Amino acid sequence: MQIILGTAYWPNLVYLYNLLNFKTVIDVGENYTKQSFKNRTCILSSNGIQNLIIPVQKFKNHTPVNQIKICYKENWQNNHFKSINSAYKNSPFFDFFEDEIKKLYLTKVEHLYEFNLMQLKTIENILRVKFETNLSNLFIQSTLNDIDLRNTIHPKKEWIENEINTNFDVLKPYYQTFQSNNKFTPNLSCLDLIFNCGVGSIKYF
Repeated sequence: MQIILGTAYWPNLVYLYNLLNFKTVIDVGENYTKQSFKNRTCILSSNGIQNLIIPVQKFKNHTPVNQIKICYKENWQNNHFKSINSAYKNSPFFDFFEDEIKKLYLTKVEHLYEFNLMQLKTIENILRVKFETNLSNLFIQSTLNDIDLRNTIHPKKEWIENEINTNFDVLKPYYQTFQSNNKFTPNLSCLDLIFNCGVGSIKYF
């Protein structure tokens, strides 16, 4: 059995849960789709949920993810880090990880999946873990023995717990910086958990 994931920009907690607890394969040979977590993440600001979206260059239909190139015509890296700083500068662990996160936004790579892989390495360093995951440059044809989450972990879909045999509760609350202004917001970018819970984020899972 293998769990199949798509690539993701600062993946949400369901995605991170699977990386931490199972052997996974990240499929970058699948066709790129718009409005997915491949180039989008959700953080919590003083105004509520804020989407951060990496701009990509124009592409043809049925273009594999590993051929999608990042567009640098606008200074999105600076804008994204400013948004992250604004949302989490007062969180308990922002100062501990600020430099490591900022370093990513000073680095330019050509392809989207490369930037996302760099983030996974950063998450591993912060949480002091090693993900049991492989990368597939060819499209994976899933079988009955696979758990295919490529289209399940999606901005327009709610997480269905029985997609995988687990007791992971995405509604389980933890401290959030702006929780006094908003009710607990589940399943955000892993940055939300990391900045608010630090290395102790592992205990959440």
